[in-house]
Amino acid sequence: MKTEKTWFAPAGRLPTREITRQAVALAEESLLKQLLDSIPNVVMVLNRFRQVVYANDSLWKTLDGEIPENVFGFRPGEIFDCIHSDDMSDGCGTSEFCRECGAAKAILNSQKMKGVDLQECRITRKHTDEALDWMVKASHFSYRDEDYTIFALTDISGQKRREVLERIFFHDVMNTAGTLHGFTKLINQMDTAEIPEAVEQIGILSERLISEIRTQQLLTRAEQGELALEISPINAGEIMEEIAREYRQHPVSKDRQIVVNPIDESLTLRSDRTLLRRVIGNMLKNAIEASEPGETITLTCSMAEQAVEFRVHNPQFITRRTQLQIFNRSFSTKGKGRGLGTYSMKLLTERYLNGTVGFESKEADGTTFFVRIPKRISARKD
Repeated sequence: MKTEKTWFAPAGRLPTREITRQAVALAEESLLKQLLDSIPNVVMVLNRFRQVVYANDSLWKTLDGEIPENVFGFRPGEIFDCIHSDDMSDGCGTSEFCRECGAAKAILNSQKMKGVDLQECRITRKHTDEALDWMVKASHFSYRDEDYTIFALTDISGQKRREVLERIFFHDVMNTAGTLHGFTKLINQMDTAEIPEAVEQIGILSERLISEIRTQQLLTRAEQGELALEISPINAGEIMEEIAREYRQHPVSKDRQIVVNPIDESLTLRSDRTLLRRVIGNMLKNAIEASEPGETITLTCSMAEQAVEFRVHNPQFITRRTQLQIFNRSFSTKGKGRGLGTYSMKLLTERYLNGTVGFESKEADGTTFFVRIPKRISARKD
């Protein structure tokens, strides 16, 4: 048994003959098989190397036709096509990202305690970019002097998605609506000279309220694969200036400076203007929220091979633990249920704009998020 480097869970696997022996032994226990197959949730039995030696019928029903015909010997992340399952040569559980994986934590905790552990797990699938949210329960048991883990999964994707959308939607809409309501109550008490400025602010708040509603609609349609692109010419410098002007008026920008570095006036691309604005706007808003009062957020744009690269920099550093969870749908440094900004950037950029999204963060230099969009894309055909 060869052992490779690991960042988290132990490396190494049992050879095929040992996997077969364990699978046959468990299959002989008809009562165990009947019990596990009667459960509507996905259940797997793992050996001490986290390899599957039994899977109930619900696994095949959940991922019909999308899993290996023989799952024995695989690990859970490999079966579900996790984007990090092949980061390391020894597979699921051994990459740096696995340190924050609820499934890996639950399995290891159960093995260590010889008990039960319950965790939430988020998996992004490699080939579909689909985000899966699970409640995972790992329970230790012994059979014929060998240790195993019963690994049960409950799909909470719908629940998590509703929680996140509702919390963000109601939080942001109520904040804007509350401020708007305050202006309308005060307008009758204002001097005549103050009314035009108040009316202007009411207009800005109304537009922001509509924008927040549209953002939620956009993300819902994007997750369901229902967006149709509207391709048009876009001047890179103009769109960056537009977004910067919009966010200079936003409450999150108070005491912060937003600077757009000079951009070549001839730099243009053909893409979906609405989606690109959302992506860059999310990058900028995240940078503003991450920065401290008095700091400067800088926007730049340049050519990168056959793509246009948009970059947003802020002086703050992202800890390594946080970096490992960025782009997960439900993760946010702003608290539980607040994580859609980076997730929606990745979703819209990679699934619809044919681009890529990423970030760089160093203690000495701060953090830069970037998106690279092809200079020309075709309308999406669903």
